[in-house]
Amino acid sequence: DTIDVYNRPGDLLTAQTFSDPPMNVIPVEKRGPKFFAGDHSVDAPSNISGLRDGSYKVGVRPHHASLSKPKSKALAIDGTISTTEITGSESFIHLNADQTNLVALMHGVHRVNVGDDASLYMEQSKFFVFDANEKLISAPKQAGA
Repeated sequence: DTIDVYNRPGDLLTAQTFSDPPMNVIPVEKRGPKFFAGDHSVDAPSNISGLRDGSYKVGVRPHHASLSKPKSKALAIDGTISTTEITGSESFIHLNADQTNLVALMHGVHRVNVGDDASLYMEQSKFFVFDANEKLISAPKQAGA
């Protein structure tokens, strides 16, 4: 079923295809119990804490990314605002971080300026984790699952 593929895509290409705007993808390095990206780190999700150390990719859908630090665990990515779009009740905030384009889809009108430095926060509980071959290792737990 389509919803099953959306919730648990087999690989990164499928995850990107089923996400609009496209899923944010960050290369991370797992060392011990943490994922590292640039100067920031966050605990690896508990269901994969035993995963071997190495390079992985973390995917987070834009509606699970924010310019505001959440109360839950999150990975911060620093960058520069490249574009903003306000579409009525939602704002698309585009951030360029080391040549990687990221998007936050946030409820409400958020006024930021192109060129502003900002941090994008991606909730750890919403991580899709992919291996070096871009195959899915872990998906977020779904409500009611």
